[in-house]
Amino acid sequence: MIYYFTGTGNSLAIVRQLQKLRNKQEEGVTAIDYTTPSPRLTDECTEIGFVFPVYGWGLPLVAEDFIRRLPGNTNKRSPYIYVILTCGDDIGCTDKQVRKLFAEKGWNVNAIFSVQMRNTYICLPGFQTDPANLEQQKNEKALTWLRQISQRIEAHEPSSNNDVHPGAFPRMKSYVLRPLFNKFLIHDKHFKVNAKACIACGKCVRICPLHNIQADAIGMPQWLGQCTHCLRCFHACPKHAIEYGLFTQGKSQVKVKFIAFGTNARNYLGIRSTPLHCIC
Repeated sequence: MIYYFTGTGNSLAIVRQLQKLRNKQEEGVTAIDYTTPSPRLTDECTEIGFVFPVYGWGLPLVAEDFIRRLPGNTNKRSPYIYVILTCGDDIGCTDKQVRKLFAEKGWNVNAIFSVQMRNTYICLPGFQTDPANLEQQKNEKALTWLRQISQRIEAHEPSSNNDVHPGAFPRMKSYVLRPLFNKFLIHDKHFKVNAKACIACGKCVRICPLHNIQADAIGMPQWLGQCTHCLRCFHACPKHAIEYGLFTQGKSQVKVKFIAFGTNARNYLGIRSTPLHCIC
């Protein structure tokens, strides 16, 4: 059983590759949003995985909400629980945040791993998508590391501090910068659309993982106030017509070319499926 959230495809690619490496393509997979039912701990449940991206040196708000809605583990059942965190660079103290959130529900996290992948967050000065050669290097390293992660999950091994990459000044990033990041940036108030460039194709409406975009009377996107800042709409727009205020002007897009899968996942029209062997 795997629960995941993905914005531009990194975490989804991890889920698919992990299933392939473990030969468990038929394993239950659930894409989460703010309405996803929580998993239940039963005697038959021996393993639960969670795959989340790291946004602003912490969990996406939708992932944090999902964990907070977990049922309390009053019977102290203990399946093997693992979490894989995808990031463009480092995770700060996200692993500690994860353990604390699960512990508040009486759930014990056995293993946490971080996997560095292509950078997709571009809403801060100096933040940009990776050049092709760096993205390829990250992909190759991620595949190698994921093979090791797969073996350790299969053996239900615990993780160590060496299995995550906190980066420099992790406490400052997660406990000082992150609250400011959440307060001033994690909302959809600054999203705007270039009416001259927009072709009213509706792709942003269809692909938003939180159903947070609707089209107005002439087909222009309108954001509804329940954004987790995954930037899928920005990166997937075929005409580069969506901007986040001045933060994204002149910034590049990454390729978004997946179809979400699993329980609670929507079929994202017009987006090609990603090969299982490829982390993209």
